[in-house]
Amino acid sequence: RGGAYPDVLLGRQAILNCVPELQGGDGCTGGNPWTVHKYLNEHKVPDETCMPYQARNMGCEKNTVCRNCFPGSKGCIPIENWIGYGVSSFGNISGELTMMKEIFARGPIVCSFATDDAFVLNYTANALKHEGVYYTGQKFVTNDTDHVMSIAGWGETASGLKYWVVRNSWGTYWGQGGWLKLRRGTNELLSESFCGWAVPTFDDLEASLAGRVMGDYVAGATPVAGGPGAAA
Repeated sequence: RGGAYPDVLLGRQAILNCVPELQGGDGCTGGNPWTVHKYLNEHKVPDETCMPYQARNMGCEKNTVCRNCFPGSKGCIPIENWIGYGVSSFGNISGELTMMKEIFARGPIVCSFATDDAFVLNYTANALKHEGVYYTGQKFVTNDTDHVMSIAGWGETASGLKYWVVRNSWGTYWGQGGWLKLRRGTNELLSESFCGWAVPTFDDLEASLAGRVMGDYVAGATPVAGGPGAAA
């Protein structure tokens, strides 16, 4: 959507609960971008406001995809009508130049990473030694991949050190506001081995922004007659 309002964060918990390959997992093994994209090509998921991330599998039920909870002991109810997002097409890519071409053409991509203790616990100390760019040169194998992050762009430091601009999911307290710079062109953390692209769909969101869909606390988002965006 070209960076247009609003910024959308997909419901990670709904994905963890409902993507078949991830069912039964604890949410801390990275997952497979292709499997998630395949699911999103066949099903929609809500954004993060429907079901906050729990880092555990809760089963794929109506009340574990989108729900609303009442104060005290009144419990939670499933919201069956929500703004959903999917993908119209998707695929896999690898290699520095191919990744750069895809990002330039259609925006951020998602990649699998091998994130060891040095990355998780000592990112700041390492990056400060290399003009704000993280790298160790540690070699990894496919079975070491345990995390997924988005690569949104690239750049070079004043000395010519190439890097990827990466968005993590661990919160804004980590890295630089939740983002990081990772050495580019050397397959650092296997960052250039297993990546995926997808073309997102926003038809539900566009209908809501146009006033053709509106919602309330219990019924959720439903089409409305005579709304501000309804046809005359």
